[in-house]
Amino acid sequence: MKKILWSQNENPTVPNTIIDTEGKIIKIGDLRGGSFELFDELLDYQKLCIDVFIENNLVIKRNVQKGVVPKTVGYFISSVFENKDDVGRLIPFMFYIESKDTEEIIKVLRAFSSKISRTLFVSDLENIKLHINRNRIKKKVKTIIGIIFIIITLYILWIKNC
Repeated sequence: MKKILWSQNENPTVPNTIIDTEGKIIKIGDLRGGSFELFDELLDYQKLCIDVFIENNLVIKRNVQKGVVPKTVGYFISSVFENKDDVGRLIPFMFYIESKDTEEIIKVLRAFSSKISRTLFVSDLENIKLHINRNRIKKKVKTIIGIIFIIITLYILWIKNC
């Protein structure tokens, strides 16, 4: 399962930080020779994912696998930590995870954040949980409505042919 967290550091002169799928902390300055792949991949997810929720600094997007029936395969989340940089600004982050499980998403985001001594806003965690779950419920309702529509259509066609 793919997991990536990017965060700005407190000091603008210190390279930004990325945590990879294995939970390894990598300073962007340490990456060499075509080595910005993780950061570039994170930016690709940001562009490709579909908006679920946007409010203030919090952005939640879902990554959809194309096919006959589109399927959510992961979520991109960006916001700011409670922590501030040396200039007094809130520290931004971007996070991607290939999971649909809200509890797992929050657990991994918290774990990655704590590895770099960052604190997430409680309101952001609540919104992540609420809107990912709401998105999943909307998809289920749409599927049920579609199935009911097909059944009614088939029933009407069957009645006309009898």
